[in-house]
Amino acid sequence: MKKIVGFGLAAAAVLLLSNGAAQVTSRRDEPGARTARREDPEARTAAVIANPPSGWTTPVNISNSPAWSGLPMVAADNNGKAYVCWEEWYGNVGAPRAMAFNTNYSGAWGTLDENFLAYVAIDDVGYPVVACDPADGTGYLAYHDGDFANANMEVVFVEYTQGAKTWEGYVSLSPGASDYANLAVDPNSRVVYLMWFDDLTGRDIFELGYRWRDPATKTWSSGSIVPVFLGRSKYWRDMVIDKTGTAHLVFNLRSPTEVFYTKNPTPQNESTWTAPVSVSGNTDRDWAQPRIAVDNAGDVYVVWYANTGGYETATEEVWFRRTVGGVWQSPVNLSNSPGRSEGCVIAVDPESKDVYVAWHELTEAASWEVYLRMFTDQSGGGKAWGDIYNMTNDAAHSAEPSLRMDPQKGLHLVYHDYAGANQEIFYTQKPGIGPPLNIAIDSTLNSAEDQKTNTLTWAANPSNASLSITNYKIYRKKAADPDSAFAQVNQVSGTTFSYADTGLESAGRYAYRLASVTSAGAEGQSATILDKPGVFAPTGVTLTTAANKVLFYEIKDNTITFAAHGFNDPADVAGYSIYRKKAKDEGAAMELVGSTGASVLSYKDAQIKGGQKYAYAVKTKFKDGREGNFSAVVVEK
Repeated sequence: MKKIVGFGLAAAAVLLLSNGAAQVTSRRDEPGARTARREDPEARTAAVIANPPSGWTTPVNISNSPAWSGLPMVAADNNGKAYVCWEEWYGNVGAPRAMAFNTNYSGAWGTLDENFLAYVAIDDVGYPVVACDPADGTGYLAYHDGDFANANMEVVFVEYTQGAKTWEGYVSLSPGASDYANLAVDPNSRVVYLMWFDDLTGRDIFELGYRWRDPATKTWSSGSIVPVFLGRSKYWRDMVIDKTGTAHLVFNLRSPTEVFYTKNPTPQNESTWTAPVSVSGNTDRDWAQPRIAVDNAGDVYVVWYANTGGYETATEEVWFRRTVGGVWQSPVNLSNSPGRSEGCVIAVDPESKDVYVAWHELTEAASWEVYLRMFTDQSGGGKAWGDIYNMTNDAAHSAEPSLRMDPQKGLHLVYHDYAGANQEIFYTQKPGIGPPLNIAIDSTLNSAEDQKTNTLTWAANPSNASLSITNYKIYRKKAADPDSAFAQVNQVSGTTFSYADTGLESAGRYAYRLASVTSAGAEGQSATILDKPGVFAPTGVTLTTAANKVLFYEIKDNTITFAAHGFNDPADVAGYSIYRKKAKDEGAAMELVGSTGASVLSYKDAQIKGGQKYAYAVKTKFKDGREGNFSAVVVEK
């Protein structure tokens, strides 16, 4: 089993840095014998619609920079928030260049954050990629740059917490040059995977190296490689992690350039990658730049572009291939155009298996435009590829799309276009199904304190005003279980905004997700909401009486002692409330007579009349204002 060695050590001088300049060996391999290329396309049958489909927002310029902005990429979290990266060029090669980041996590786009490259003597530096945590507002940026301390090209990782930079550093740190990063996040464990090309031997042979970061400790693993086609360079990898934690990876070989797929159900074990499968056949290109998506059943969807008119001719088309039940289906030419079609990206609804593919195309008007095509339900039944939508349709150069779907089924698209004479990054979205809002949970125990009821309340999301929300689904898991343990426990009508989840373990903690559900069955899930611990009554309540003999027993002191319940977290307890009533009034209500702090487990009811007997009970009071049940009642003898 081959391991990347030397992480954290001085790297071999594959990238030679001297006098501020560098020499990098060419990576272009001469094409050898090639397998048969795809058939030439027939005439395009899909219509090109001049405007985006309904529901998309007006594009917003999110770079607003004096620099030339390009190579954008977008990620999206469970709450429908977007995280975007791109390059900022302040001139030609040798001029300052920055890897930019921006997010609308706060509800509005912030000011871009720029990470300036240390090494700008060549253009083959940077190439930023972005990912995000599913729910907590953390964004991740990675790119490659010259590490002058180690005289090497390395991959930089940057963490942003709700838009603010919180960590950055070199992560690859291998003996050879490391470049062209890829980020993937496990949607359940939140483990971050970082993959890149690595020239381990210094002979310009690039293996796929990777590390992962523990979300709790934020420590990185030692290096691993994907042990396929060892000794042969692999390029333009794209990796995603599905809901089971399985990694799905596509990459291309060269000479001839061909797209391959492999997966790993346990990606932290490099020995469990499957044998690679050819997806594309010969593409007749130097680079095919594949992209991949995956659904909840583990089926994969791959796009790439290939020439149809011979090696490196300007006849690029966008190709698509998927598995159904794990079986590869025939490739489909999605663009099938008279012009050049490149830069394809893909997003998939993991539940409905709807497919969305975007690319940029050179139109007959000699202008590049961003196109979108969708594989969705048709009025006659079944799914099919629809017409092609021109998402930009302007006289300027529009290209380099990046597309993502969030768990609310919202689509996010970024691309570069022009604002006046300057190239900028634009963002547009088709909002998904808004989750229920203002979710609250009230947790109460029954009188025996052996069962808990969680009462959930929520409000309708006004963003769903144009949708038919027919019901709300309630999902639950034990708080300590992974997110994959969420299971539906019930559903209520679209006009009901509360649900009582009864019969739960009294000392258990539970997590919930609520989903708005449309008449078509599509869902928009909320973030995870944790219930409250039950407030358990104090135990071991006792009562002692001390009469004041000096005053002829007409005055006495009653002292109540008790113990904190072991199921209550001391950090939650604010104190205790003492209640009293006359012992002879069996049906009378208890009245509050005093309270203690959290660390005081006794209370003296002083200077009360000696001729009257009393009964007492105690309640635990939590810092969130809740009081539990009465303890056992003690009666004065």
